[in-house]
Parts: sequence; structure tokens; C-alpha cells
Amino acid sequence: MTQASAAATTTDTADTYDMAMTVATLDDLFNAPAVNPFVDSDLRAIGEPALHRVVRELQVHKLGDKRRVRLTLRVPASQLTPERGSAQVTQAIHRYCDAKINDNELAIRIAREHARRQLIIASITSAVVLAVAYLLYISVLSQAGQPIQVVVFGSASVYVWVVMWDTLEELIFDPIPYAQENRSLRRLRAAEIVVQPIATSAAAPDGQGRDSSAISA
Repeated sequence: MTQASAAATTTDTADTYDMAMTVATLDDLFNAPAVNPFVDSDLRAIGEPALHRVVRELQVHKLGDKRRVRLTLRVPASQLTPERGSAQVTQAIHRYCDAKINDNELAIRIAREHARRQLIIASITSAVVLAVAYLLYISVLSQAGQPIQVVVFGSASVYVWVVMWDTLEELIFDPIPYAQENRSLRRLRAAEIVVQPIATSAAAPDGQGRDSSAISA
């Protein structure tokens, strides 16, 4: 696999959030390059696709952030052809965003359906445990001391709380990361994409370049 020299820089302004990525090949926008910690770029050091970094950077923003995103892609001129020009790169990024959004929405639906089924089971078992505890209270434990009654009802309450909490956590909180990623993907899809041809040597595919990866949030 061709190794990418991918450096990310960001610029913060009042109404625009500018990001810039330098890649050695267009494929490194979507696919992870080989891990190479001997180069300057942090994206190569951890083998991270360029667009994956872009989405993660956007996830740091506040929910109310309405700034326009401008993504500048610095690509070796040799990588750009009539079949893979600026318009095609933009379309490919849009297709990537659409596919990822659909995949995340499917994951959310699966997680919620699984949680609903667990909630039904948890509700039934909790009702049974509470019913048994109540029957014990009015029969066997009616003559027992208060400490024993407290232990039995306390144990039943803890069981119900644990079972219900795990299920509600899966139903409410587990989909949140997918929803946050989709929000960033939609911002990326609506972003202005600028493809900037550069000299092949500037991308330093052999890892000898001096691109830095200073990222400021």
C-alpha cells in the first residue's frame, strides 16, 4: 500500500471553520495508510484515513456550532485526472458521508430494537422478583425481624435497579456516539470542498517530507 503523508491543519474564524489535509494518494482519504511512526505526520503514525480525522475533529465542536466548514485537500497533481478531478472527489466524499450516515442509522435502529427486547425481559423479571419479595414479606418474613426484611427488600430493589438501568442505558445512551458522528458527517457533506493540486514531492510519499500536523481545536 502506498503510504500517505497526511497532515491536518485547522483555522478557526467567526463564521467559517477551515480545515486542510495533505494526502499522498486520493485513496488515503477513505482508507488507512500503513502505520509508519517514523514520519512527521500523526495521521501516518497511527494509520488513520484523512476523512476519519476530519469527522473526529468536527465531533469536538459544540452542538450549537453552525459555522460553515471549508475543507481544503492538498493532493499531488499526478493523482488528479479527468476521471478523478475535483468534482469527482467531492462526489466521492458525499457518497462516503451518505453511506456512513445510513450505516450509523442502521446501527442505531439495531441497538434500540435490541434494548427494547431486553427492556421487556427486564420488566418481567423485575416484576417477578418484586412479587416474590412481597409474598415473602406477607408470609415467611411477616414474623421476621426488621433487619431481615430490609435485607430482602434491599436486595430485590438493587437487582431491579441494576437490570433496568443496564437496559435503559443501552436504549438511551448507546446510540449517542452514532448520532454525534452523523451530525459531523452531515456537516462534512455540506462543507465546501477545495481540491488543491500540489507537487508530488510536497506530499512526500517516501516519508521524507517535513509536513507537520499541528491541530488546534
